[in-house]
Amino acid sequence: MSNAKKGVLGSFLLIAEALGKKSIGIVSTLILARVLVPEDFGVVAITTLIMGFIDALADTGANQYLQRCETVTDKIVNSAWTLNILIKAPILGLLLLFSSQIALYFDDVRVEAILYVLSAASIFGLLQNPGLIYLRRELEFGKIVKNSLIAKFIGVTVAISIALYFESYWALVLGTTAEIAATTIGSFFVYSYKPRFSTANLREQWNFSAWMIPQSILGYFRTQLDTFLVSNQSGTEALGSYHVLKYISFLPCSQILLPATKPLLVSMTKIKGNKQHFSSHYNMTFFLTMVIAGFISGFLYCRSEIVIGILLGESWVEYAFLLKMFAFLIPSFASLNHVRRLLLIHGKTNIMFYFEIGSVALFVMSIMAFNANEVKDFAFVRVVVEAVAVHFFLIAATVFYHGWWHAMRLLVGLTPILLSLVAASIAIDELSYGGNLIIRAASDFFIFSISFLVALFISYYLLFYRMEEWRYLFSLARKLRTNS
Repeated sequence: MSNAKKGVLGSFLLIAEALGKKSIGIVSTLILARVLVPEDFGVVAITTLIMGFIDALADTGANQYLQRCETVTDKIVNSAWTLNILIKAPILGLLLLFSSQIALYFDDVRVEAILYVLSAASIFGLLQNPGLIYLRRELEFGKIVKNSLIAKFIGVTVAISIALYFESYWALVLGTTAEIAATTIGSFFVYSYKPRFSTANLREQWNFSAWMIPQSILGYFRTQLDTFLVSNQSGTEALGSYHVLKYISFLPCSQILLPATKPLLVSMTKIKGNKQHFSSHYNMTFFLTMVIAGFISGFLYCRSEIVIGILLGESWVEYAFLLKMFAFLIPSFASLNHVRRLLLIHGKTNIMFYFEIGSVALFVMSIMAFNANEVKDFAFVRVVVEAVAVHFFLIAATVFYHGWWHAMRLLVGLTPILLSLVAASIAIDELSYGGNLIIRAASDFFIFSISFLVALFISYYLLFYRMEEWRYLFSLARKLRTNS
């Protein structure tokens, strides 16, 4: 098989792996949320945050280093494997040693036992077969994906079985442990390789890893700092709700927005040489992205209680206000992804690093200024800071690459979406149908969808039919309707 065919097949396999693991994870979360209570998720969330920080602190970037090497030998593979163990094992050992102090800090004795188990599991996970890099470099992903999905399925099966029988937070802990163990053991079945400790290439590997670790830590703090602060200020029940509902709010981003907008990068790259055409296409793709993001965000905001009741159960409904707030993160995510595409096309991805530094600093200063001490305060600050930072970044990048005129068109062109959301929100409140949750959710979704689309068409034909970007979008819609 040619390398091109292997590359295409490998891409499909990796997409299938990501979708498979995400689907299994979503199903397990929805099942476990109905068996366990928010407090169970809270105590595990504390340890998950700690383990995530350990991973960021000791991320040597071994896979990235091996992937970029022109040639890979056993000496290089074994050195990367050795460095990973030499850095991470002592840190995990310290975590084991100080688990009781950490539990005392969080005022929860359950944390100590969970950290013992997860630390031991992570140490065992360090032994995973490094020889899998040979399969990756040869684009032979089939066996790797199979092992990954089987391990995920085993972990979820263990978690659900324990949850149904014992109704304990240990279901989450032992499910994770089972997945790590299955992944490590399975790695030696899918590829025959005997790793050995080696220091032959440590210096060169460390020169690469020394830059990876601070980037990993920064990325971790940007995404998890608010959750960590909640764990420090609030009880485990509030933390569990915060952790799970933030996860739920990001599902539309990972499962709908990212797949739907991936082709936009390719289409924009092809026309970047034509500045005028590229600027108009840049605005048009942003409007298309925001139509999807705005619709999802608006419905989650209007019907957060119903969505939570269906997905997680009645015990979570009292925290539906968190989903209402987190719904505003979806447009921010879409805007940031749009800027990321622009920077990627122009080869300026390093600017994203500086943005992450600035956004983390802004969030910390805002938390201190706001004196946040309740879960709703942290959610509010996270949403507001994200919206301000991302959209300021969006405007600045648009002005720099396209000028003030196109930046103003970008902002003005959002008007039809905002008007449509207002109209749909009013319609869903006035026309909402009663009944059980499923019937009400279906009817409300139908009302919101129709109202949103009708208002979008009306606002376009009355106000924005002269705007090139919107005119092109509606011409595409007409073509799709004709072809169907």
